[in-house]
Amino acid sequence: MKIQYDKRLFNQALKEYQSATGKDMVDVLNRSGRNIAFRAAQFTPAATVGKIKADLNRDGHLKYALTSLALRKKGIGILPSPQFAKQVDLFVARRIASRAFLRSGWVPAIEALGGTYRGRKVGLHHGWATKANIHRYLTEIANTVPGIEQVGVNALRRAIDFVSVDMIEYADNLMVKRAREHSAG
Repeated sequence: MKIQYDKRLFNQALKEYQSATGKDMVDVLNRSGRNIAFRAAQFTPAATVGKIKADLNRDGHLKYALTSLALRKKGIGILPSPQFAKQVDLFVARRIASRAFLRSGWVPAIEALGGTYRGRKVGLHHGWATKANIHRYLTEIANTVPGIEQVGVNALRRAIDFVSVDMIEYADNLMVKRAREHSAG
């Protein structure tokens, strides 16, 4: 899947950040990849409780059918009505509790690139990252949570643009600070 972002701005950000900080390009690439993964997680929207409930209630039988399927997968057959109603409530509660599941797919990339993530880590096997090294100037990040395509592409594009601007601003501020230090002396 192709992501549309400002490549010129991103390349400029990498060069300016490297020049201002004196870090080697491998460090710059891995740092920017980690920051992009953090921002992509931030920009990936979590479903609202109202939307989840509305989706499950749009068809009068949907939440009951899905609960029944989930119980069958666990090897549980037909339950008496009060027990089944309790299971339906638990199913809906689990759906609501996992509303940020799409966001958690960025966690493996963040951690693989040296970051720490304080949120829930339910999607740990749904994502990855590859660090750049001296032989390969490429940092890759991925979120493979099913359904991420609908919201993840926009979140990733926004993250790349945000990190690009942030890196340029940081580099510019660092250069201005250095110029003041040298002109004051």
